[in-house]
Amino acid sequence: MDALQPGGSFKARGIGRLCTHLVRERGVTRLVSSSCANAGMAVAVAGRALGVATTIVASDVDRGCRLLESFRRLGAEVLLEGKEWNDADARARALGDEPASAYVPMFDHPLIVDGHSSLVEELFSDRNGEPPGCIVLSVGG
Repeated sequence: MDALQPGGSFKARGIGRLCTHLVRERGVTRLVSSSCANAGMAVAVAGRALGVATTIVASDVDRGCRLLESFRRLGAEVLLEGKEWNDADARARALGDEPASAYVPMFDHPLIVDGHSSLVEELFSDRNGEPPGCIVLSVGG
């Protein structure tokens, strides 16, 4: 069950795949996200596991988000920027353009999709190649 993944959601699969690539293949030493939800948690968990700095940029709307303290406990720097998510995201993208840094999107990257798809491979492996009767999942970012 992906709710038992580090970070508590399936996001660890895809975000973790992208973060691992960025650190090991591109030499990134700082991961940056504008998510104050499961994707941000996945970035913070991945950054800690990979031994790199992590920055989560939140907006004033997110100031009371309970996960901000969780990000800090994982070693992430938390910055507040602007009144809404678009402001925070613009700052996160700018920080991601700095040397040795990378912006990690919440869902829009082929390696994130690749990481999420590992769930299907795991299902088939656990069932010895027998397809499940159905797969129930959420759809969205």
